[in-house]
Amino acid sequence: MAIDSSTLSEDQIKVLAQTATRITAPTFHASAINIMWAGNDGIIVFSRPQPATLPPLGEFAPFALNEITAVIHLSAATLKDLSILLSTNVAEYEKRTGVTIQTDYTRRLAAGA
Repeated sequence: MAIDSSTLSEDQIKVLAQTATRITAPTFHASAINIMWAGNDGIIVFSRPQPATLPPLGEFAPFALNEITAVIHLSAATLKDLSILLSTNVAEYEKRTGVTIQTDYTRRLAAGA
């Protein structure tokens, strides 16, 4: 459960900050997402490009290899809840910042592709 910091004074926030502990969960960076289904499970695969080298001298390849950074298995119901939570949070972020996030994917969707 999150604390609504908008209702706290600066002094209350300072007191809370003294007792707060860091979350010790793995952190991953991904620039690509794929979703697949296996039975009733949705599988989200996060990945990012990594430079590659070629044998025998280890020269840089003229392409990048895709490195999988995380694989997450979710039930169909949890995947639907996640999609709603993500969509709602991104819409709130765009409203708060006044920035509409555009990606290659959103442009393709808008173009009907």
